[in-house]
Amino acid sequence: MAIYYVDPAAGSDAAAGTAFGTAWATTQKALDTVAAGDEVRLCKSATETISAAIDLDTTTGTVGNVITLISYAADGTVPSDGYTISTSASISAVLNHAPSGFEYYRWIGVTFDANDSANFCYLNTVADGSGFTFFLRCVLKDAIYDCFSIRGNVWHLHGCEFTGAGRHGISHQAANRGSTSLIDCKLHHNTSYGWDCNVGASATRCLIYRNGGYGIAAGSNATNSSWFQNTFYGNASGGLSLYNAANRNQFAVAGNTFVSNGGYGYNQQTTALNAMICMYNHHHENTSGGAYPSNADLGSDVITGDPLFTSTTDGSEDFTPAAGSPLVGAGLAGQDIGARSAAPGGAAAPIISVF
Repeated sequence: MAIYYVDPAAGSDAAAGTAFGTAWATTQKALDTVAAGDEVRLCKSATETISAAIDLDTTTGTVGNVITLISYAADGTVPSDGYTISTSASISAVLNHAPSGFEYYRWIGVTFDANDSANFCYLNTVADGSGFTFFLRCVLKDAIYDCFSIRGNVWHLHGCEFTGAGRHGISHQAANRGSTSLIDCKLHHNTSYGWDCNVGASATRCLIYRNGGYGIAAGSNATNSSWFQNTFYGNASGGLSLYNAANRNQFAVAGNTFVSNGGYGYNQQTTALNAMICMYNHHHENTSGGAYPSNADLGSDVITGDPLFTSTTDGSEDFTPAAGSPLVGAGLAGQDIGARSAAPGGAAAPIISVF
């Protein structure tokens, strides 16, 4: 394994790239050069500003030798989240991914800022691409359309934030493409949905709040999906919407809290569509009620009452329940219901190894 450096302030793409003092200037140079198993340390000396989408496919990792791109301090000494790639140019995406075979990438602590100029922060354009891509503690923000737009692949998104999109935080361009897992993520303040989900997926301990449409809208191909211990707060159209014309019902909804959403907190829009598991969910002050009443099976463990969140102030939402909250200890095996604000954007999640 080789280690390379990118320093947007003082680096040069003509340099060797093998030490901080001989760093490259751009992430694209790194992706054009590295081999499977290599690590690229992205040094926070300045914002890296691009005028064309970064092409992710010039080199590929393998299942045992993932290519890792990780944010480092400005002097390249220690890991430190916040390396930013931004654009003010009218481009398709900050990061473009069109896999032609099995590709393994891992991004840690990087901010992809579309700056209301790029259509997407991350764009995957191949229908059945077979890449496996992992994002840990990354921020994707301010895309004209969607922050994270995917069509194929397998996606692991841990401790990430998707915000400020002109449409959706996360979207699937085609039905039944790929598999997506979200853990400890934030999806908020997107113009339409937090997640337009049309594939088998899971969201665990995520904060989904103040989106202009549904928090999560799961379509006909979102079968075999699970939604565990999430907080849905203040989404304009509703919290979690499940629609499936084929009446597929292999999904689970458990340990979530639905509070102050427009419409229903949990909306099962298809007749006779009931979750295989529906238990220990909490509902409070959703505009149309806890769930779509004619066909939603809320289970026998419905929790109600004011969640007593510490704060829901825009920009500093804190969904930690105060003492006496019905969320405390009311979930499966005595767990608290819902997600907590400290997961993404609070205490740093550990750097973990996958694949």
